[in-house]
Amino acid sequence: MFGSVVLEVIIGLVLVYFIMSVICSAINEWIARIFTMRAKTLEAGIKGLLSDNENLKEKIYSHPLVKGLSRKGWWDRELDKQSARRENVRLLKKIPSPKSSPGPSNLSAHRFALALFDILMETGGRPSVKSRVVSPYDIDKGKSKALQLGAKEMIECLGNGIDKLPRNDNAKKVLKTLLISAKAEVDQWDSAVTAFRVSIERWFDDAMDRVSGWYKRKAQLIILGLAVVICLALNVDTFTIANGLYRDTNLRASVVAAAEAQAQKPMPEEAESELDVSELSGELLDLRLPIGWSAQDGDARSVPGDFVGWVVKLLGVLFTALAVALGAPFWFDLLNRLVNLRSSGKQPAKASDVVPGGSAASSRM
Repeated sequence: MFGSVVLEVIIGLVLVYFIMSVICSAINEWIARIFTMRAKTLEAGIKGLLSDNENLKEKIYSHPLVKGLSRKGWWDRELDKQSARRENVRLLKKIPSPKSSPGPSNLSAHRFALALFDILMETGGRPSVKSRVVSPYDIDKGKSKALQLGAKEMIECLGNGIDKLPRNDNAKKVLKTLLISAKAEVDQWDSAVTAFRVSIERWFDDAMDRVSGWYKRKAQLIILGLAVVICLALNVDTFTIANGLYRDTNLRASVVAAAEAQAQKPMPEEAESELDVSELSGELLDLRLPIGWSAQDGDARSVPGDFVGWVVKLLGVLFTALAVALGAPFWFDLLNRLVNLRSSGKQPAKASDVVPGGSAASSRM
């Protein structure tokens, strides 16, 4: 009995952590969209990949393959309106125009490689040979003489474009190394072009793995800050909630039922635009847990009246915030495991142990 109560209390806490995590993730997504955090992080990652070569970065971002991925949101459009209103003042005072909004929030390695190919070929001079291979978009698996001749000139053109990059540029050294390696790995010129493109894509993917790590750490810090503020504002105290669940059988039963219902639903996407925070907050309040502040004396939700009470309260809120920062996927998975564990713990009565009258058979001989 005691073990069952403890398990149900844990299930209730996990449900609270899950709902709070989804709420904080949704708010974090709004913040990320308003301040274009993904696009800015990607831009910083590409600048680092290109060794802060601003000119090359701008060429890639202005390339049709990449530029077409950018779409200004509501915040950027409002900023553009404000900028347009102040354009005359800016021109009179010779104030430089503000930096344009960041580019795409996501960029595939293949698209990056093709854009970089086109820029390097434009810089190095396109192949003059009259073959069907005149751009990186025309490469296929043919082995004709014209194809090999065109691919050879393409390699030479790419090499010339790399040579024209600034001296002592780390990106120039990397691209040169990748090009030499691609030519050494294969015995056909068209295969060398493909190998070079694949090497650039892997180089880009490796860098984006690090960028993804940067963004996740930044998002976790924002979610932790949001969790602290929201948990304190709503008085989501782990200690108070656990105590309420342990003492109130009816509350515990209703919360466990809600947890079982939640476990049957799919995991909500953190980046889902239609995610309604007010609806999630309503679900949390509908659980009738000791959440929120109360002015009544003796209420578990009342404001602490002494220093020790505030210390305990802040520790409980901080514990909740730290748990919420682990993320909704973690708590959703744990919630499913605990619900399944509770369900498997209820063993049905055996037919041999039940008498025709419906009661369990006596153990006496």
